[in-house]
Amino acid sequence: MIAPVTSNNTLDSAPPWVDNPCRLISLGGIMETIQASGLLAHGNNLMVMRAPSYALQNVPNNLDIDSPILLEIRDAVLASMQRIEEDCQALHFTVTLAKVKRVINTLREHERFSYRDLDVASHEVSERLTDELDSRLFLAIDASDVRYYQNPLEDWQVVLEKFPSTGFDTEEASKCFALNRYTACVFHAMRILEIGLTALGHHYKVSTDRANWHDIITAIERKVRALGPGDGANWRDEQQFGSEACTEFRHFKDAWRNHAMHVRQTFDDERSRVIYEHVRAFMGHLGTRLQERK
Repeated sequence: MIAPVTSNNTLDSAPPWVDNPCRLISLGGIMETIQASGLLAHGNNLMVMRAPSYALQNVPNNLDIDSPILLEIRDAVLASMQRIEEDCQALHFTVTLAKVKRVINTLREHERFSYRDLDVASHEVSERLTDELDSRLFLAIDASDVRYYQNPLEDWQVVLEKFPSTGFDTEEASKCFALNRYTACVFHAMRILEIGLTALGHHYKVSTDRANWHDIITAIERKVRALGPGDGANWRDEQQFGSEACTEFRHFKDAWRNHAMHVRQTFDDERSRVIYEHVRAFMGHLGTRLQERK
């Protein structure tokens, strides 16, 4: 994960949050996902590129440092520079990118690209890459939590099939958990529940427009208690389902939602994980009988 330290940006293709800095964006939306091993590989490759010149300098009688590099070396260097180019574009490393592009063009256009040229070019690319890495802040995700960031909708498919508009908050809840933003994770989990509460209200013909959770739950409970034989053969089943759902929603409201929404409490790893999993299981249960209105 990488984020810019400052807001200065001279990119040819600016990140999406630069186009409209006033719009609402997610934490994940301003992050770039990278594999640290890839950057390490670039550093190793740049060191290898310089190795032939050191060997030539140490054995001047047998080799000439100003002779053109072998074709197979040229192809390997070109491929490596192209990989560096791709990562520099993704990470907005504009200074390194400009140098890498010039090296690539020179390799393609000039046959007499020497070992000395390779030594100088690889050294300059390495220095620029180091400088731009130093100007960034890197965040590492614990191995046990990587799946929440890379596959944020994993295990939520049942919920998403019945309540498709939960997709945004599901992804945000998962990514916030991975990034240790635990209170934000709970906040998004409560937004997911709100979609479930709306579906439950529609199921029992209770209006949810401009109403708070307490009033919605109370109105649903009245409808559920009023169910009887005249409401169909499965009225007892409907009554039990509605009663259990309302009890769960009251629990969510009193235990977590009110605290998360009204700046009364913060949440840690353990509590947010319990809430996250509880919300997923409960929404899956609602999905066995309810679905979101299209």
